Amino acid sequence: MSGMAQVFILGTMGQDPELKYSNSGTAIVNLSVATNRKEGGEQKTDWHRVTYFGKQAEAIAQYMNKGDQIVVSGTLKYGKWTDSNGVERTSTEITGERFSFVNGSRGVEVKAEGSAPETHADDDIPF
Repeated sequence: MSGMAQVFILGTMGQDPELKYSNSGTAIVNLSVATNRKEGGEQKTDWHRVTYFGKQAEAIAQYMNKGDQIVVSGTLKYGKWTDSNGVERTSTEITGERFSFVNGSRGVEVKAEGSAPETHADDDIPF
């Protein structure tokens, strides 16, 4: 039986998205997303590294900014590396598969697959 490491997080973008392109022309965006939790009566912040590819990456880079909330869905990727002091470190990253914007700063909603955005004026919001 095979397993799956699917994750969903609702968090706040800690920096503006970093959009780059691979040698083959594929768009890649790296995000730093913060989530909060309670531990021993204190609020703790966890940071998550998330990477999206293709049209999703371009949509996120175009419409999202530091401080915006995003729902991330993806798979976990584990890695090992050695730092400059020779200490072996581990990392956990999320390879994004779907996303939803919660409160984009430009009043734009993009569907989970990263399709064309819809713009909504404040008058269109029923609450």
